Amino acid sequence: MVRSVKWTRSTWRRPRHIRGELVDRVEAGDSIDITRRGKTVARLTAATAPRKRVGANLLRSLARLDALVAAAEVVLLVERIAKSHASAVGTVGCLAVHPNSRNVVPGQVSMTVDLRHPEDDKLDVMEATFRQEIRARFDGRLTCSLTEIWRSPAVKFDSRCIDAVAAGAAAAGYSSLRLHSGAGHDSAYIARVAPTSMIFIPCLNGLSHNEAESSTKEQCQAGAQTLLNAVLSLDRTVGQLPSTQELHVCRNF
Repeated sequence: MVRSVKWTRSTWRRPRHIRGELVDRVEAGDSIDITRRGKTVARLTAATAPRKRVGANLLRSLARLDALVAAAEVVLLVERIAKSHASAVGTVGCLAVHPNSRNVVPGQVSMTVDLRHPEDDKLDVMEATFRQEIRARFDGRLTCSLTEIWRSPAVKFDSRCIDAVAAGAAAAGYSSLRLHSGAGHDSAYIARVAPTSMIFIPCLNGLSHNEAESSTKEQCQAGAQTLLNAVLSLDRTVGQLPSTQELHVCRNF
């Protein structure tokens, strides 16, 4: 069992030196699923980085047409599209209203739309639906321009690493479930050059990256023990790979 953890400063190695990565961490909303389903840890199968971000600019073309009201329609549209696809996320995180005066009808609104899904083809459908709806809703009412400002491919984690995490949890007597993460993680980039997976543990009310974040010692121990078991399992394959490669292990709680 894990009795203590010694923190050491890590040294970056070039990608060819990385044999794989396992990350053990506390995560926000995803941890609610772990608790709700009565599991101890989660093994991550995919990480959904910010997949497509679109900048939308709404400019009124008729007298006293409120561009902010139109922007509100866009916010609801993004929510509806995301809810119509399982595992999808849609967010409008930034709004810039012009002239931003309390007694002037907004004439222009700039906003961002963030669409995410772990499968590229489903995300393409979401984006196509969004663009079609925008044209249908606002054509002739106001001027609307859309600019794609970010695109990231789907990230699938390594099946061997995922299986090692599942076996590591089972060996310690912990229950686990498969999840994909709706957030972007460093592991999404490591996965481009080396086999990767992640381990999530619950946090109180699904709140993480916050001063109020709280996980019990037992929850942290479960994550650490699962990580250790998975690393030992994967380490048995060292002889099958060049000796210059290493297994990259990271704990974030």
